[in-house]
Amino acid sequence: MTRFVLESPSSGLNPNALVLGLDGDTQRLSLIRDYLHLYENSMDTAFRKRLEEHERPFLAELCIQSCEALAAARILLRQMAEDIYVEDVEQALTD
Repeated sequence: MTRFVLESPSSGLNPNALVLGLDGDTQRLSLIRDYLHLYENSMDTAFRKRLEEHERPFLAELCIQSCEALAAARILLRQMAEDIYVEDVEQALTD
C-alpha cells in the first residue's frame, strides 16, 4: 500500500489539520458550483436579481474559515434555491 506524506513530522505542520482544511475547501467549492448551477439554469430575471442581492453575503461566509460560516453559507444557498429568505419570513410575520 502506498502512503502519501503531506508534510514531514519535523516540519511542524499537522497532517490532520491539512486534511480538514482541504475538506473545507472542497465543501466551499461544491457550494460555489451549486450556486453557479442555480444562477446559470435560471431564465427568470427577477429570480436572478434576488440571487445577486444575496451573493455578497454568501461569498462573505465562504471566505471565513470555520464550520459555522460554512453552515451559514449552506443555509443561505438553500434559501436561494427555495427563493425564500429570512427577511421574507420576518416580513410575513409582521404583516
